[in-house]
Amino acid sequence: MVRTSFLWSLTGICLLGMTAWADDSDLPAGDSAESVANAIQRELFKNGVGGIDVFEKQQTAFYKKFATDPGRWHLKLLQVRILQQTGEKLGGGGLTSKEILQQINSAKDIPDDLKEDVSALNVQVQARDLVAGKSKLASVTEAFEKHVTHYPDGKHENALLNILVDSAAESEDAERNLVALSESKRSDIAERATAKLKWVRVRQELISKPLELSFQAVDGREVDLAKLRGKVVLVDFWATWCPPCMREMPKVVATYKKLKDKGFEVVGISLDSDKDKLKEVIADKEMSWPNCFEGKGWENSFAQKYGVNAIPEVWLVDKKGMVKIFNREQELAEEVEKLLAQ
Repeated sequence: MVRTSFLWSLTGICLLGMTAWADDSDLPAGDSAESVANAIQRELFKNGVGGIDVFEKQQTAFYKKFATDPGRWHLKLLQVRILQQTGEKLGGGGLTSKEILQQINSAKDIPDDLKEDVSALNVQVQARDLVAGKSKLASVTEAFEKHVTHYPDGKHENALLNILVDSAAESEDAERNLVALSESKRSDIAERATAKLKWVRVRQELISKPLELSFQAVDGREVDLAKLRGKVVLVDFWATWCPPCMREMPKVVATYKKLKDKGFEVVGISLDSDKDKLKEVIADKEMSWPNCFEGKGWENSFAQKYGVNAIPEVWLVDKKGMVKIFNREQELAEEVEKLLAQ
């Protein structure tokens, strides 16, 4: 978050003098507006947030060179996506995603191959507004229905269906919105909303009372969270075959070694099916805490009970046994130390 704010400030400074000197030399090679826009996108995706200042410079040169070319809308569409992904902070050239999208929607020269993408972005913008409390479910549903009517069996339909249901689940009135979607005449929406509603209710219950978790670990130890009251416990849903899980593991091990003697414990819930492989990784990575192993993969009883459908998923449980859903953007050790101090 700090890094993003810094880059945003830096980009703003660059913009002050950018328009006057940006020229064709700032642009990547390409024989058309579309090919240049695609090259700009590749550069940005390669460089990440650190490439935003270059992207802003390229925007100025691009729109100067291709001021009336229909291919300019390819870059406008990219701007909307960047703004959406950065919380309206980066890439807009002074405009919001809604303002740029309004330009696109009212344009008369949008290339045909972009129209479906534009329609899909309209749905995404409405969905983000719903999550932010700036829109109603009806607006997202209307945009979704308009899209699928114009583009039946389109390339974005499944992704937009998930966005519709997920935005309802993340909205302020999640339960009511999901109930409404579960009554949809479209069976695919109704089924996904019903499943998500179950997940939301499980999570609401999960944070309303002390977590219940007991099992015999793969090494034979008996584990019961009720007996760990007074300690801060990290519950880690993971698997040896999950690359993000394994990338995070050194941080967990380091935090455990640092804070174990201060009252920090770790409990692993493995979604592996290969017991020998699990034991090998536990030993190799020095994961000395107890791990639950049922050999059922995603059908692990705790994953099923608590609606875990993506890993790694990490919960921090405070001294009273209450779950604090962990935000992985924050530093694990810092969060553990805060709970230990309570």
